[in-house]
Amino acid sequence: MLPHPSVLINHSKFSQWYPGQGESFSQIMDWLSGPKRFLCASMPTGSGKSLLAVLAGVMGNNRTVILTVTKGLQAQLSQDFKQVGLEDMRGQNSFPCIELANQGNQGSCDEGPCHAGISCALKSSGCIYYDQLRKAERANLVVTNYAYYLAQSHHSSGLGITKLLVMDEAHLAFQALESHLTTTIRKSDAESIGINSNPNLEQDWVAWQEWAAEGHLISTQLADRAKARIREAQEENGKVAAGLLREYRHYNSLVGRFENITKAKDRWTVSSQPGSGWRFTPVWPGKQAGLLYQTTPKVLVM
Repeated sequence: MLPHPSVLINHSKFSQWYPGQGESFSQIMDWLSGPKRFLCASMPTGSGKSLLAVLAGVMGNNRTVILTVTKGLQAQLSQDFKQVGLEDMRGQNSFPCIELANQGNQGSCDEGPCHAGISCALKSSGCIYYDQLRKAERANLVVTNYAYYLAQSHHSSGLGITKLLVMDEAHLAFQALESHLTTTIRKSDAESIGINSNPNLEQDWVAWQEWAAEGHLISTQLADRAKARIREAQEENGKVAAGLLREYRHYNSLVGRFENITKAKDRWTVSSQPGSGWRFTPVWPGKQAGLLYQTTPKVLVM
């Protein structure tokens, strides 16, 4: 007979198994010790999925990352399982930038001077975001949302080696993947870098990619120039105007967005937004599922 979950994870809140929860836990543990990579646990809301996810990580002795669709559920998991070592990891826009505050400006870490290539001593110790990221990378249990996980894995260094990935509300996972890949270019974006802001390309995907390649080249040049001006300003007086940082972030954002379009391996759909711009969406986001699974040996779909 299985001991109560409170005994397994030393957490008094979970003193009893829900109906069928113990059997599901046993099946998950059998799967963890077997050769199959994927397991789908179809369980309704309120059946104790979160506890099973944490138990799988703790009892399976696997470094585990749990993905949630909403930050609300992420916060609930963090509150419920913090005492068993669960670390909550979010995007840089959830953390205030101390260096900006030191310069008399306000903003979140995604707006910080370090994103313009400016050296920041706080990055190695003292930055709220990077300090939390290091804690998450060392933790055996991490909860984050799909949006942050995809961005961190796709555009940065990820969250460390993961042995078990738990995809909660997995029926929405590919919606999250599509949202991550979808790219919007505003008409004002095209105008700001001097490329054609009224392309009449209909659904000619090759022509759109050529247009994006021009945008990528020019926005890269403009971002490099803005970055050089930022370094000059820092060398002259040790401070950089907030407007110059915004200018660099704008051009650098365009670099990434145009790159998404130029590097797309399959045809994407293009939705024209009258008077405002264009929305580029992959036809088959499932072909990019590797962005979700990475090289994780065990994936629990819930």
